Amino acid sequence: MSPRSYQTFDWSKNDRTHWLVKSDEWRNPIRIVELPAGSDLLVAFLEEALAVHREGWSVHELTVKFGWFIGHRDFPRQILRVDILDRDPRVPMRVGMYDMTKKNR
Repeated sequence: MSPRSYQTFDWSKNDRTHWLVKSDEWRNPIRIVELPAGSDLLVAFLEEALAVHREGWSVHELTVKFGWFIGHRDFPRQILRVDILDRDPRVPMRVGMYDMTKKNR
């Protein structure tokens, strides 16, 4: 089995809209923030990490290399993920041969 490869996040590509997405461990969005073109993506990402920390979460796997981090909190056990995306997460995407934009019939 080959190691998993991740695409490195390019913080300088702020010439278009991005979205900061805070989601639960099943990737259900909790909060979506639109970052307009020209926004400092790294600052938005680090400010969100600080806000999550102030809310009582411990921040794990914080890496600016990939543009996401994991938050963890006990009692009850909770996990959240924060990503910066270059596509609107509210718009379903096409995955392989399945068109996620259409309802199952």
